[in-house]
Amino acid sequence: MPLRLEDLTPDAQLTGLIGREAVRIVSAQMMGEACDLVFRDDQGNPHHQTAQRHNFEAGWLVREPWRADMVNNHFQRLVEEGLFERI
Repeated sequence: MPLRLEDLTPDAQLTGLIGREAVRIVSAQMMGEACDLVFRDDQGNPHHQTAQRHNFEAGWLVREPWRADMVNNHFQRLVEEGLFERI
């Protein structure tokens, strides 16, 4: 499920900020159409990033890491079954 910037609160977990790695939000401060984020990776290392609203609307960041893999696996099966053709 795609997130909204306003959904990012301390202790929220999501993927998409550092590849497929799950991260935990430490702080989130809205700045108009962007959100200034401080978060920790799965090893506890701190990171800082300004997240843009268009990334969230495109569904790049998800709350449930398994969901992104599930969609990818489903699409790969459809390609293998010949329902999509590589261009």
